[in-house]
Amino acid sequence: LEPLTVENCWHILARHAFGDEGYDKHPRLEEIGRKIARKCEGLPLAAKTLGGLLRSNVDVGEWNKILNSNSWAHGDVLPALHISYLHLPAFMKRCFAYCSIFPKQNLLDRKELILLWMAEGFLQQSHGDNRAMESIGDDCFNELLSRSLIEKDKAEAEKFRMHDLIYDLARLVSGKSSFYFEGDEIPGTVRHLAFPRESYDKSERFERLYELKCLRTFLP
Repeated sequence: LEPLTVENCWHILARHAFGDEGYDKHPRLEEIGRKIARKCEGLPLAAKTLGGLLRSNVDVGEWNKILNSNSWAHGDVLPALHISYLHLPAFMKRCFAYCSIFPKQNLLDRKELILLWMAEGFLQQSHGDNRAMESIGDDCFNELLSRSLIEKDKAEAEKFRMHDLIYDLARLVSGKSSFYFEGDEIPGTVRHLAFPRESYDKSERFERLYELKCLRTFLP
């Protein structure tokens, strides 16, 4: 497919940033937003993700921060996605990076993922917040969804998945703490490990795990 025009990128970004309200009341933001859209290089995922990041934000300074971010020079992943990740709250970064424990294009179950985040101690209650952890986890999931870091599966209504480029970002930012094991070398610092049950259901497959000191998750 050909890349989108800058104009189309801007319309996608604006749609996700302003919703039904539109940008007519914000000419200064439109000026900055069109410059950001140009940096998306015709990729709709980049425009959609940045629009989600800027959703309901009418602060000119924040839009300029995105425009002038050093991450536009990031070479390992799509810069727009990396910028969106950097603007997540710290606990949400951990929740996002944890998703790299699953294989690429794996269907995600909202409830199961929230329970795993809870078990890992990733979710945080702010001062005075008496809600159940499940509710906080639901808010975290919805925030990742609104920023297009998780998306609804087109075939199964109650399931979700990560776009391949988003998944690559999750693998990158998790460093060597989250890992999907398919017989490759396992980092000694791994904390969260998953494996395909069908292929690795014999104990000798896991002999190299005996010396791991930091392992907290072992998930089939």
